[in-house]
Amino acid sequence: MKVHKYLNNEWIIDGNICRNTDEWFITGILSDGPQGTLPIYVHSPLADQFVSGNIVREGGWERDYVSLIHGYLLNDTSLDFVDIGANIGVYTLTMAKLGRQVIAIEPLKPNIQRLCRTLEDNRVDNRVTLITNPLSDSRTTVVMHEQFGNIGGTHARKTDGNVPGTLDTITLDDVYKLKPLKRVIIKMDVESYENKVLQGGKEFFDKVDVRIILMEWVQHKQSKDARAIISFLTERNLYPYTVQYIPLPLELYYFAGWPNDVFWINKNPPMT
Repeated sequence: MKVHKYLNNEWIIDGNICRNTDEWFITGILSDGPQGTLPIYVHSPLADQFVSGNIVREGGWERDYVSLIHGYLLNDTSLDFVDIGANIGVYTLTMAKLGRQVIAIEPLKPNIQRLCRTLEDNRVDNRVTLITNPLSDSRTTVVMHEQFGNIGGTHARKTDGNVPGTLDTITLDDVYKLKPLKRVIIKMDVESYENKVLQGGKEFFDKVDVRIILMEWVQHKQSKDARAIISFLTERNLYPYTVQYIPLPLELYYFAGWPNDVFWINKNPPMT
């Protein structure tokens, strides 16, 4: 499995991150998903009560959302998938199993190692471009702050680079230069960093036909970034909707009352 990392102003293949581990991984099962039953490597539910815990207990995570995005991809064979904040890979695995090209961006090493093994064991690693740098609005340095019991709640904080565990950020525009997809659906779950990710993707949004974004909104209901996110996306004709089979439009500036997760749907005709 090729794992990509941006280091010293160039892309390199990190051949060690998925190999140098003796840790025994717990095997979970995604059951009754849109691609059938799939094995996936998870964390202990004690360390990761939400994503891994739900997979162990119930055989899935965000099943309805995964099925909706899978359905959009199934109905339009020209669409690929970008998973920003891939975690252990529920979305990435499902969309790769459908046969689509996937860009998966995940900076947390324990997640990366599980994701590598999941993709290899499901024989879809050749469809996934896995990137380990966190995204921001510029190339800088951050540290990842983990939450015990909620690995999915890990979030980035900017640092001067003189602390252990510092990571180099990249931008969404850098991702485009590595893997220039044409038409995509994006899932974005980056724990309040959404605005920074978008601001680093102006060229990406100019050149890639982004049809739908699934975005976690719960942290932006009272956020100073909310208006900036709305402005960035509506300027590109992406508008907020409920996440359901028949999405309903949301009142644009009543964002404090939006659901915890929203679709941004492109009203422009598809690019040719």
